Amino acid sequence: MYKKNSWVLSIIVIGLCMIAAVQVSAQLKFGYIDIQRILAMDEESIAAQEKLEAERQAAIEELQRMENEFNESYEALNQQSLLLSEEKRQERQQELNNMYVEMQQYQQDKDQELVDRQTELMQPIYDKINAAIRKIRDSGGYDFIFDTMYLLDAKESYDLTDELLEEL
Repeated sequence: MYKKNSWVLSIIVIGLCMIAAVQVSAQLKFGYIDIQRILAMDEESIAAQEKLEAERQAAIEELQRMENEFNESYEALNQQSLLLSEEKRQERQQELNNMYVEMQQYQQDKDQELVDRQTELMQPIYDKINAAIRKIRDSGGYDFIFDTMYLLDAKESYDLTDELLEEL
């Protein structure tokens, strides 16, 4: 008898929990935005991406110039190595090593500069977008607004991207 009552009580508790969960989820309001679409359509974002791409391309060209200079120096050393004294050959080898280290350092520095520059250019845009999202959240009574990057699937009726574009 005790086991039967315990089993019935468990079913009742589970049922009440399910009812409570349904009521809680019915009270919450969700929405989502496609931040990539927003960034692709935002003029400031497009201009920032173009600036970044120009800076990235300039860094690539400079690195390519450095690599060409290194390769030419390497080939020249290989061609002249038999004609050079041991001391002169070691001196030129050290110059090549220095060029290689300089090239590596340049690449690391430029990579970090580009990351910093991206943050500098994009942060005001992200701040503007976040302010608009908060405004939509507050005016629309939303409890949660997600980005599609982290969303597996949702109904289109929860998409707030167009509303955000209008707000921006």
